[in-house]
Amino acid sequence: EMLGFASQITTNTAVMARMISDLLDYTRTRLGAGMPVSVASMDLDRLCRELFDEFRTAHPGRVIRYQSEGRQMGEWDTDRLRQAISNLLGNAVQHGDENAPIDLVLAGDSSDVLVTIRNGGSPIPPGELPRIFEPLVRGSSAENPKHNRPGSIGLGLYIAREVARSHGGGIDVTSSQEAGTAFTMYL
Repeated sequence: EMLGFASQITTNTAVMARMISDLLDYTRTRLGAGMPVSVASMDLDRLCRELFDEFRTAHPGRVIRYQSEGRQMGEWDTDRLRQAISNLLGNAVQHGDENAPIDLVLAGDSSDVLVTIRNGGSPIPPGELPRIFEPLVRGSSAENPKHNRPGSIGLGLYIAREVARSHGGGIDVTSSQEAGTAFTMYL
């Protein structure tokens, strides 16, 4: 029983740390400081593979697929990109149809790299699309508590966008009943 308590405390601590970290990032960017990044040579394919394995292990009931074209080496901030891609994958798990696959696709060359996360399920209502990256804005499905991830305070997409911007890129989103919802981060 003590082991159960210890495990719960560890989980709660990780959740709290993520919330605090998200709030600090939010505050920094809102104060105009921008997202602090520390770039170094890194392999984006390896990072995506690690996140793919982590999410597959954490969500064994979901079909999560990974596709990569070539080796993606570049000068980026590994921790920030891990945070951004993890936020986008978490978003897909949270809002996507449980029976539809989630695809993580890495494509491009050394000058332009695209990371796309696609999920099936109900499309994002067109009226919500323009506001989806705004801080502390939650989509209509956020009213359904079963979907909310522990430690999620509505900053995940905002932070992902700021990380992309801090690397000279951005994020686009498309959403339709037929094609599903796709977030594409370009670096």
